[in-house]
Amino acid sequence: MLKPTAYTTKQKSLFISDSSSDNEELPDIFSKRYLGENGAKSKFDTGTKVSAEPQMKKKVVKKSITKLNKKVEDVEKAKRKAAQAELKALRPEESLKQIVCLVDAKIEAMVGCGVVRKLCEGSVASYQVTDGGFSCVKWRRKVELYGTDETSSVTMTTDVQDEPYVLLVLPCVDFLSIVSNRGAVTCNAWVGELKQSFPACQIYVVCFGMTKYRRKVKNNAQKNFRQQVLQNSEKVVKSTKKKPNFELTDFEIEELLVELQLTSGFKIIFVESTDELVLLIQQTTKSVAESPYKRMKRNNVQFINEKASVKVDATTGQGSYNAWKQMLLQFHNLSPDMADAILKQYPSLSSIMSAYDGCNAAEGETLLADLIIRRGVGTIQSTRRVGPELSKRIYKMLTSKNGSEIL
Repeated sequence: MLKPTAYTTKQKSLFISDSSSDNEELPDIFSKRYLGENGAKSKFDTGTKVSAEPQMKKKVVKKSITKLNKKVEDVEKAKRKAAQAELKALRPEESLKQIVCLVDAKIEAMVGCGVVRKLCEGSVASYQVTDGGFSCVKWRRKVELYGTDETSSVTMTTDVQDEPYVLLVLPCVDFLSIVSNRGAVTCNAWVGELKQSFPACQIYVVCFGMTKYRRKVKNNAQKNFRQQVLQNSEKVVKSTKKKPNFELTDFEIEELLVELQLTSGFKIIFVESTDELVLLIQQTTKSVAESPYKRMKRNNVQFINEKASVKVDATTGQGSYNAWKQMLLQFHNLSPDMADAILKQYPSLSSIMSAYDGCNAAEGETLLADLIIRRGVGTIQSTRRVGPELSKRIYKMLTSKNGSEIL
């Protein structure tokens, strides 16, 4: 291999002056790329010029891709945080803090003062006294909406919405006079007015003091009977007071209630004291607050899995054991002890799928049935088997090609 020639300072000047007249661009062989820091020879001294533009372009592109990937990762992370915050706001322990119960002032006048004070005792929800057209209880929810902005930060906006539930409280005498069409307002007109005032709402009619009313009617009937026995019929007719229009028998009341519920769709609730009414309002408030969370659980629509996520490394596969265990724990009535027994025999999803591939349907359904589950240690240790039902459900879940099949 030829060694590069060492030039003197004079030779360098002659070489540069001669090359100035030529149109060809000569390599800068005297730069630091070809000469060391102290002017020593360099191994890159090849006599050709290397352009730095392609390398610079590659660095810029790589930097842009890295920046874009980081931005996408930040957006996804912010979305996950927003989903977690939205799910947390729906949980029962948090939902009561966002509910405001509106109690009409007519209820206080009807059953006595102190209803709202009793409601607020030891309660997380807020209670307020309002003045409306009906003696009712309504609910209002503070809704927290989470999202992300341009900087991938979690944002929160609040909104207030009325819940579609109404608790209408009426004294027993007023309620019976309406449903029996013996009052100033007929039953049909009263039902139409309520539906117009509370559209798309489920209305619950609370009848206050029905037991006391029935006892009073029964006592009056017994009193009249005693008078008829002790006195002759003529004197009874002259001395007996006229029976009020709202005194109805138990059979008549039952008929009116059945007809009202069938024609209007209202739900009828009976309470006898102020304490029962307070307890009813508190229980209904809790149910209204938890209704979105219960509806979400019932429909199996979750924003994010409530359990801790398991991270699996794509290169090393680390974390796949915990991910497989968490998959097993999603099955109903499958305890951690059962999951450990299955994992001991089949430590990964691929291992159990390989076992399923080597057997027919009947063998696959009973593949896990005889696995031993050990609980406790020492003298209190007990054992049991996985069982055929759970084994069959796991087999169907992992091998079925019909998405609508019931496990």
